[in-house]
Amino acid sequence: MKRTFLVISIIVLFFSFSASNAQDGPWVAPDSAKEIKNKVSENKRAASAKKGAKVFTARCVFCHGKEAKGDGPAGARLVPKPANLTSSRVQDQADGEIFWKITNGRGPMPKWEAILSEEERWNLVNFINTLGE
Repeated sequence: MKRTFLVISIIVLFFSFSASNAQDGPWVAPDSAKEIKNKVSENKRAASAKKGAKVFTARCVFCHGKEAKGDGPAGARLVPKPANLTSSRVQDQADGEIFWKITNGRGPMPKWEAILSEEERWNLVNFINTLGE
């Protein structure tokens, strides 16, 4: 019985350590994400961004903050910290990379694919693109 408990404890510790290390360092989307093209046509992106701002206010402000700088009230306790969406690190990413990250999540950031429609996720991408301007 003690041996079984010890083995289970070691396995749990191993997976806990592996999961925490998987989130260390910058979050990089796979190269294939760079090839994902924005589904919203150029002439409709301003309207899409306005819709994305509403989604951001409803779903993202709590962690990313009102100014999208990663300083929302819940963000202080999260590991890794929420991204500053106004930073060049985020703004220099391709639309597909941002879409992939919103879709798949990481650590405390939810996998939004099951929660937000594809259109809402593209609206968020288009809103995020306005933050660096």
